[in-house]
Amino acid sequence: TMPLRDFLPASKCRRELYPSIGRRAIWTVYLVVFVDICHRSLVTPLLPTLVASFGGDPGGIPGKVALMNSLTQGVEAFLMPVLGSISDSYGRRSVMMIATTSGAVSALSLACSGNFLQALGGRVIRSVGGHPLAVANAFMADCVSPEDRAEYMTKVTAFWGAGFCVGPGIGFWCYDKFGLQAVCYMAAAVSICNFFIVVFVMQESRTPQRLAAEALESDVTGLAMDDSQSKAPEKKSCMLWTILISNIFLSPIQVIFDTFTNLYLTGTFFDGDTKLGAELFTRCMSIIGGSLLFIPIFVYRRVLGCVGLNGIIILAAAPSLFGMVGNAMADTPRMFLLTTLLWAIGFQLFNSSHPVLIARCSSPDEFGKTFGMYMGIGNIARVLGPVSLAPLYSVNPSSIFVVMAASTAILLVMTLFVAVSTTPPADADGSDAKDIDIGEPQAFIRALSNSSEAGAQQCCNLINLPPMLPKREDPRRRALSAELAERGPSPRAALAGELSRSFQGL
Repeated sequence: TMPLRDFLPASKCRRELYPSIGRRAIWTVYLVVFVDICHRSLVTPLLPTLVASFGGDPGGIPGKVALMNSLTQGVEAFLMPVLGSISDSYGRRSVMMIATTSGAVSALSLACSGNFLQALGGRVIRSVGGHPLAVANAFMADCVSPEDRAEYMTKVTAFWGAGFCVGPGIGFWCYDKFGLQAVCYMAAAVSICNFFIVVFVMQESRTPQRLAAEALESDVTGLAMDDSQSKAPEKKSCMLWTILISNIFLSPIQVIFDTFTNLYLTGTFFDGDTKLGAELFTRCMSIIGGSLLFIPIFVYRRVLGCVGLNGIIILAAAPSLFGMVGNAMADTPRMFLLTTLLWAIGFQLFNSSHPVLIARCSSPDEFGKTFGMYMGIGNIARVLGPVSLAPLYSVNPSSIFVVMAASTAILLVMTLFVAVSTTPPADADGSDAKDIDIGEPQAFIRALSNSSEAGAQQCCNLINLPPMLPKREDPRRRALSAELAERGPSPRAALAGELSRSFQGL
């Protein structure tokens, strides 16, 4: 008996289709994400100071900063799907190189800007490169098996959080010691270093061998589909759009908290003392940043192993909702901190479910485009959320946290619906695909196509396979394997003929 992995390496089954690209490649992506977020967060907290340095009415500074951020988010929202498509066609490294290059040029532009319009142009240049999270998640979806994606993708979020925690501290230190222009030059140097990491260290996940394997598996899957399964792509498309649209409710949550909480704490607990309000708000942000780093690295994997992805979404509901409502009802600063910790833990538990579900519902050759659309929709929501809720805050400040809880409830329902609807069925016979015996043609086709037993039988009928095959090795099988691996994917008809000729007469 010959294992499947020795028969057709160019179209290995699900577990084998996503081989380990190596620890070095995975950790390089983590490093690129960490360094890129450090670069971004060096300058972003100092934007009000940069705008104030140009002079003008001090009362117009918040509006100018808001315009700068809104325009940056808008351009990024428009370009992210385009950059995602480029990464699908030309590789993930190409878009990472664009992102790091635009980051360096943007930081240098800010350092040399002499007025607000020049600084605005520098910020727009940065948005042209897109966001590294989308490319990093697409990279993980390329290289990691479906059952392991949640673990690796949540670590991408963890390193994003780590960079967000480290960057502002370094930026403020450099600003205090050397001035604002030095911070911009430091950000440019960091982005240039990241560019060299991408060029010389980062590996490409969209290799020709992998593209050939995906196309060949798609051919076999199409052969194996029965009438009920032919509707699966339509269902996956519906689920994909559901999870993309749910980002409208996910993205504004943190932005709403960042925008209004400082004002709320200052007015509610400290009678307008901005220093004490800022101190408490800093502690809240430290709690959120700590959970963003601690939960994905030390907690998520253990919880995932106990309850699964669907269970994590359900488990995260209670602390998320109670924590946000608790923010609105807190009557002391300590109670506000505790309720913030509660919802931060719940939020981080299910935050990584979205990239996993996107990879589950999207076609492998469109991972980059899909993650780009997801980030683009989120950017639009991040721009519109604070603007639309400002009138509500002026009427009832504590209602902002109730709105956050309602948004989270809708988000959880949509996410759980997609997770339950797309949960892959367990193999009926419980066998591991990589060790399957190809003496059974139905099992062989099912391993390649991940289809049902009925679909596999129909596939066998389509290509005229005999009901049973002798369990012995034949050199023609290895010859077919080598031929398919050498020339890549075959059209369905040709593939059917080749499989049929390979099995007939054995």
